[in-house]
Amino acid sequence: MSLLRILLDNHLSSALLLASIAYALFQWSRTGAPRRPLFRLLGVLLALVLGVELAGAWTSRTGVNNSLMYNAFLPIEYAILLAMVAMVRPRWRGAVITAAIAGVAVFGWSVFTVDMGRFLMIEALLFLALILTLFAMAVLFHLAQTCTEPLPQVPEFWFFLGLLAYFGSILPIVGIARYLYAQDPGLTYGLWTLVPIMSSLRYLLAAEACRRERAWHPEGREQQ
Repeated sequence: MSLLRILLDNHLSSALLLASIAYALFQWSRTGAPRRPLFRLLGVLLALVLGVELAGAWTSRTGVNNSLMYNAFLPIEYAILLAMVAMVRPRWRGAVITAAIAGVAVFGWSVFTVDMGRFLMIEALLFLALILTLFAMAVLFHLAQTCTEPLPQVPEFWFFLGLLAYFGSILPIVGIARYLYAQDPGLTYGLWTLVPIMSSLRYLLAAEACRRERAWHPEGREQQ
């Protein structure tokens, strides 16, 4: 894979990611007030992600190492997503708290073993992705077992499907890419371009969740 092709792919995937986040935030803005706690927190997450990715796109173009920014945002996103899981399934608070403590431990270990300012915390990322993949699968299974409406009409289905698609893909892509770099850098860069593509899918599905929320969820309805 040529350097030009890599740069073009990176710019296109970055533009697609920013567009998908902006679209999700636009759809969220149309859900209207009063919003359920899950969607209030989703709005906070989307705004933060858009800011981080805009900064990430700028630093990438200017050649500034943005590892510290992404490493710092990792536990913030993890905490928000765990809180969203607890909102959907309050009875899982014990498991969510345990996952949060484990995440803090792994992140703390990474702080002392990885130069945060130069490198991404790959081990922490993979661990948090595994936990969030398991929670997303559990939520989707719960929805399939308990929802009386068709799943495509349920906003939470689309949101957690996006989490499953993204974090489930992170595990093999990042896990393999780190070992392939020494043997085939071109293939490694190709694998990394899949990450923003899957992230774009995640936010497009979040946008669909917001669209379904506007159409399906009447004002004042109680959280399941």
